[in-house]
Amino acid sequence: MQGVGKTALAQRFAHSIARHFPDGQLYANLGIGRERRTPTDVLQDFLKALGVTDAEMPAGEAARAHLFRSLTVRKRMLVVLDAARGYDQIGLVLPSGSRCAVIITSRLRLGSDLGGFQYLLEAPDAPEADDIFRTYAGLAAHQDIDEVTEVVNYCGALPLALRSAGEQIGDDLDAATLATRLAPPGTRLARLRYRGRDIEDRIVADYDRLPPTEQRAFRLLSLLESPTFGPWVLAPLMNVSTTEAESLAASLVRWHLLRDAGSAVGTGLSRYSLHPLVRLVAKQLLDQEMTPADQAAAREGLDAEYLAAARIVLVHLEPELANGAPAGPASAWAQCQNVWLNGVLQNMQHWVRTEYRNILRAMAYAEETGEPYLCWRIAAHIGSCVADGLDISNSIRAFETAASAAERESAPRGHGEVLLAYGSFLAAVENYRESFSVLDQVVALADSAGDADLSRCEKHWLRASAHRRKAEAWEQMGAYKRAADELQRARTDAQPEDSAPIELSGKLDRELGHIELLIAENATWLRPEKWLNRDAFDKALSTSNDEGAQFRAALDLAEHARRRRDWGQAHDFMRKARDDNYEDARRTAALRYRTARLLLQKCRESSPRKRPAIACAAAGHASAAALLFRNMDNGAGLIRAKTLMARALLSGGYAGEAHGMAQVAEKALAALGEGHPACESLRARVQRCLAEIDLGFGHPEQACARFKRAITDFEQDGNWRSVADTWLTYAVALTGAGRLGIALARLHEAEEYYVACKDGKALADARRVRFKITRKERWQRWFSGSPGPGPDA
Repeated sequence: MQGVGKTALAQRFAHSIARHFPDGQLYANLGIGRERRTPTDVLQDFLKALGVTDAEMPAGEAARAHLFRSLTVRKRMLVVLDAARGYDQIGLVLPSGSRCAVIITSRLRLGSDLGGFQYLLEAPDAPEADDIFRTYAGLAAHQDIDEVTEVVNYCGALPLALRSAGEQIGDDLDAATLATRLAPPGTRLARLRYRGRDIEDRIVADYDRLPPTEQRAFRLLSLLESPTFGPWVLAPLMNVSTTEAESLAASLVRWHLLRDAGSAVGTGLSRYSLHPLVRLVAKQLLDQEMTPADQAAAREGLDAEYLAAARIVLVHLEPELANGAPAGPASAWAQCQNVWLNGVLQNMQHWVRTEYRNILRAMAYAEETGEPYLCWRIAAHIGSCVADGLDISNSIRAFETAASAAERESAPRGHGEVLLAYGSFLAAVENYRESFSVLDQVVALADSAGDADLSRCEKHWLRASAHRRKAEAWEQMGAYKRAADELQRARTDAQPEDSAPIELSGKLDRELGHIELLIAENATWLRPEKWLNRDAFDKALSTSNDEGAQFRAALDLAEHARRRRDWGQAHDFMRKARDDNYEDARRTAALRYRTARLLLQKCRESSPRKRPAIACAAAGHASAAALLFRNMDNGAGLIRAKTLMARALLSGGYAGEAHGMAQVAEKALAALGEGHPACESLRARVQRCLAEIDLGFGHPEQACARFKRAITDFEQDGNWRSVADTWLTYAVALTGAGRLGIALARLHEAEEYYVACKDGKALADARRVRFKITRKERWQRWFSGSPGPGPDA
């Protein structure tokens, strides 16, 4: 697409291989702005570079091409043809020498006639985009990490936009001001217009080349809120057939105004996406061409199609709905209904994630059009997904509407299922008070319902699910003792009964599988001897058909690899988890956070020379997690991410930046309030971080006080590993404060934990600290002249 860095990459590649072409190098830009250079002009420049005078210059295109070939037939030259608009521009300007090479950049596939290799250049990944921006901005890797993360996100990692943004900082702006200016979507494109580089103008130039029908399709796609979509959406938006919609999408892909997002899991059907900056251009063009009323009407037609699609799924899940539901499939899905339906039924949660925003709109549309039974049934299946950038009040409002609809229709089981999904969502954004309140309603509903409303098995399932979700929330906070209590309640309720119907028996079995996985996971934090136990995780990953259980198992195996310091395998498992869950912001944030934690440990165990780079990478991942948490209005997650950022920066030797970040976390914790359920575990993390910084600044007494408070909170949560690691650092602080006896006692307790969990590396670290303390103690006795320890010491 425009601005992805084709020219820069081609030039860099050309410079790197130029030494292999001693007869010279030629460069030509075949398209400047909206203009298109002819082969005649290009050949004139090339011939002049090869020594042909004006008097010797042939007049015709064919004659110039013949002369150029004759001059290059025995040469070894490198030719760069930039911004080619088609094969007709290239054929006549190619050298004829077999030892010549040609690098061509284009935004169109030029076909197989060239006989060379073709590569599709994608936008860089986040770390590469971060490097590009910092290079132009003149910022070191540890500077303005949060602000850089925001700017790169606003630029969509597009190199041209990153260059424009970076050069503004290099001239007269600071990163925080630039991030603030880029935040409003309505003015973002204008803010990125700098030094003659205008990404909006380049995109519009491509748009102007499209036929009117493709232009209309491009504009209407900006109405979509989901990150990816199927081509069929153009059918209701434009009132065309599905075949024509697919053809329009393919045309936009050829111009790189749409991106191929691969095939949907389970269905194999194509999905596409709009780059964030391209979407802004499309929306501006739509606003110029279509009134708000007409836009609303087009969007309503799409909402109706999504509701019809959801109805198809629900009828297959609950056949009794077919009697009261309108007959017939959604028109836009008709041609691929069977393939699509089978894929969705087998990968329900994946479909929910990819279409989450549209599903929420379909729920609201069902309520508005007098189909509340569809509204609450959809809500029962959407679970705890969190869409990045979507105001969570939209999800909350949808769940509340659905719960009210189920209650009005006197559907206790449906009401309970909606409340379970609602409680899971609230826990996902770490609104624990409301989550626990909603999940307690589920337990109360199960306890108070009569046998005519809920069977005994349904009551068991609702209670088990509610307790399991509460346990997940406690474990997410780091409160492992409380999680264990809830898990025992959940396990008791989830024991399947022989008399359970097949459907409910399957649900209870799946619930029990979730519970057993959580129990195994939680046990590794509560009992040191379970620290490296992975059997339950391997089993869940290989045998469970529940997507949530597989995601958690992949994370658990990544954590197990981190504990064994197998960095490669840890990254592999996290990559698997990410590939399967790329459109859930909560899960993406968790993966970013865990990657940062992995890199922090790797940093601390690396050589001093490598630490700064690894520490900055860890801080970058933590900053990306913090941005996602902030977009979710998740204060607890934000505090954890900021604390991790501070510890990473401290490990890299950037104590000043670490102290500033830790203070941000401390203020956020104070704003969260003492009554927040996660307050104790968050306070432990913040206090430990501040203590490590105090120790780095040479304030051991202050560090000791903070370490002591952190250990108290960690112990209350049952987090033995954090207790052991904090004891180890606490011993160092006590040594600095001159309290060597207490330091050795704390160190002994940490060593016992490390022995129990079979962590030889941590035990070796503790023994090195013990050796230093013992040596210091001996020196103190020698200089003071005091007697050594008695025989019983």
